Amino acid sequence: MRKYKLYGGTGYIGSYFYNPLDCEIVQRKDIERDTKQPAYLQSWPGPVRAITANDIVYFLSTTSNYEDWHTSIDTNLSLLSAILISVKRSIERAQNGTEKNAAGANCVFNYVSSWFVYGKDCKLPVNEKSPTNPNGSYSVTKLAAEQMVRSFCELNGIRYRILRLCNVCGGHDPKASLQKNALHTLIKDIKNNKHSINLYHGGNFLRSYMHVKDVCEAIRLVCEKGEVNTIYNIAPDEPSKFIDLMEQARTSMKSKTTFYDVGPSDFHKVVQTKDMHLCNKKLKALGFKQRYTMTETIEELCR
Repeated sequence: MRKYKLYGGTGYIGSYFYNPLDCEIVQRKDIERDTKQPAYLQSWPGPVRAITANDIVYFLSTTSNYEDWHTSIDTNLSLLSAILISVKRSIERAQNGTEKNAAGANCVFNYVSSWFVYGKDCKLPVNEKSPTNPNGSYSVTKLAAEQMVRSFCELNGIRYRILRLCNVCGGHDPKASLQKNALHTLIKDIKNNKHSINLYHGGNFLRSYMHVKDVCEAIRLVCEKGEVNTIYNIAPDEPSKFIDLMEQARTSMKSKTTFYDVGPSDFHKVVQTKDMHLCNKKLKALGFKQRYTMTETIEELCR
């Protein structure tokens, strides 16, 4: 059985990926204290205890461009740097035979990234070789984190993959907000018969949405069959028009909510692209088949 060591395994996506039969969640108690590290990293000191997994899946991250730069840099870069060093030490101990039953010498570091790294004005659909030109604290630090993973792993002989996720939806996202998972938040507002909802561009924009369970299955598939030292888009076959999803939810719940067309804020104009659609040909070449349609997902969220 393939085994996974999860960083961020208790978050929205990680909690759906987690299976007690093949996953171990890395928590503070699982990490040895190293007092030489800077104070701001003492909550996650290293090195990591023995890696007994085939793969590391790294979910730890901030969630939106509305986070301040300091938080994004600390979480997405400084913390990642410390953990990469810890992983390297653990792999070295496994290679030296100083830790029994450790499979770390052959593990792959799978970094979960985001479509936000592509930035604005991309030719759609974007593929893994498309240019990247992000704006905003989250977007910029996620791309920098990808580059850190690639460089660190190549310099230290560690195999890696980078997985760029589309918009994730479905299931239960306890921290959903307008800044993080607006679809869940707005459907909740529709369910509560909120009098009016403002939609940027009147909802006439495209997004690649996929159910969280499909996303997790795609990540597992890439971990099992995907090439190493490369990038994979995790995305559906077709994008969704946002207003269509909103209309379906309103109809399904017989809500009296009214939608209004408003222009995006100045901040949103800078950090966000209007339309996004990810190419998933590399993922499908591994045999991926989507199980949940967006129609089914919206109906689930309406219940």
